[in-house]
Amino acid sequence: LTTYPTFMPARLLLIRMLQRYDAPPPAARAPLLLPIQIRVCNVLRNWIEEFAWDFDPAMLQLAQLFVQARIRCAGHHDVARILAHSLASA
Repeated sequence: LTTYPTFMPARLLLIRMLQRYDAPPPAARAPLLLPIQIRVCNVLRNWIEEFAWDFDPAMLQLAQLFVQARIRCAGHHDVARILAHSLASA
């Protein structure tokens, strides 16, 4: 998170992280959060909490939409609650 600005803008990193979250899961593990989804959520939470100044209002809105539309709607309410709290504090 400290070196990504050398390689890409913050908005592009956020978009790529959200795309990575949507990598197709193996059918047998579909109802669970996959390890890659957990990693994406952890990095997103850490990024928001440690580098909140990287997020402009449009990025915050995109992240909030992602939490509501992808994580909460998938039934992962605890993860969504944690991320929503981090976003609200940013």
